[in-house]
Amino acid sequence: MMPTRPIAARLALKLLFARPFQTVHLSLRSLPLAILLAELLSIAGDWPVEAGVSLFVAGRFAFRLASLFCVGVVLAGIFPRLTRARDLLVLWVWMLVAVCALRAAATWGITRFPATSEWSNAHFPMLPEVLMALPAAWAGIALLRYISLIATSKRTIMAAFALFLIETAHGWLAWQQPYWTMSSGSVQSTAAFSESQLYNQNVLLDAQLDVVAPRIAGERNVYVIAIAGNGDEQVFLNEARLAHTTLSRHFHARDAVLLANHPAHATMLPLVTRTSLTRAIRSVSQRMKLDEDILVLYITSHGSPDFDLQLIQPPVEFDPITPQWMKGTLDDAGIHYRAIFISGCFSGGYIDALANQNTLIMTASDATHPSFGCGHESDLTWFGNALLVHALPQARTIPEAWPIATQIIKKWESEQQIEASNPQLRIGQHFATHLGWVSGQASTTAVMPE
Repeated sequence: MMPTRPIAARLALKLLFARPFQTVHLSLRSLPLAILLAELLSIAGDWPVEAGVSLFVAGRFAFRLASLFCVGVVLAGIFPRLTRARDLLVLWVWMLVAVCALRAAATWGITRFPATSEWSNAHFPMLPEVLMALPAAWAGIALLRYISLIATSKRTIMAAFALFLIETAHGWLAWQQPYWTMSSGSVQSTAAFSESQLYNQNVLLDAQLDVVAPRIAGERNVYVIAIAGNGDEQVFLNEARLAHTTLSRHFHARDAVLLANHPAHATMLPLVTRTSLTRAIRSVSQRMKLDEDILVLYITSHGSPDFDLQLIQPPVEFDPITPQWMKGTLDDAGIHYRAIFISGCFSGGYIDALANQNTLIMTASDATHPSFGCGHESDLTWFGNALLVHALPQARTIPEAWPIATQIIKKWESEQQIEASNPQLRIGQHFATHLGWVSGQASTTAVMPE
């Protein structure tokens, strides 16, 4: 029979105190159940908000479950006679259950209720990350407290160190290989775009723009707008969402807006059209101090040799974004400092129209080449993957991220033996100075001279 009372005691905050440790003795028989519960709670915590948009990766579940079982068996074999080390192993696994349960509760509390989600986005964008980190911090403190009381031998300390390495590996796997992944298949099988969805666009757009936070006086405020232009492929929505969060975090943005063309999200996210993008830019500009604050704009879609960026909500095709239209829209809004990222084929054709001393512009290719990584089998474009996943998390500035991203893209292109896309970067000298980037932080070909 499973000792449920000691289990409950272990999961309680009493672990942070000195008294109850003598009564903690769990059987190794509880280990498989604890591992299974932890992984099932991880699945529940990551359960997608929109059914049919994400896919469950059964192989990852089997791999992580088998890995933890193997770890438990190995450690149980290494420490068969060391009661305290064995208890430490079982304690760690049951605390993993508690951490997964608390994380699942925090995730569902934030993402499943519109009121809490809107409040979090408007006032505390990092709230989900904080709520997910707190249980892990609690578990770490509790385990350290327990180890400090029982660490009377080298083998016990070795067991504690082994558990630390295992938990680090487990957390890395959970981050790199989540159980749920965005479906990369064609979205054309979803419901057709309806008239009611079209007439609901003002409501959806107002809902996003109305909660954009006002600027903080005395500071340089940053606002992010991310858009997914082509609704035929899931990859663009995936990338716009990632840009929405990654660029907000990198630039310490005051707030962010997400517009997307995608049939499965037509009732949840405002469409990307010239009209909606103009409204979004103007609305954000009204909150900005135009000669001090920064607009970060990330656009991902299919491009063409004529430099048109597609705006398609199947089966409707809207007027595309063009370099001159984009320049006119930004100029009319009066925004002084701009950071523009364009992920699309032939996107280098936007540089001549948009580059100036107050602007940073980065494109996935030059004006005469396509870029790569779109399509129904992709989760992100190569440009988005290299920049948002690999480069920005390890760089302090865009100039530092640039060589990392371009080297990764060159490597992928070389491996596939395809013609180089030649990503482009132009940084206006005034923009670089405004952000405090010294000239040495960017290549001489990237920074525009006076």
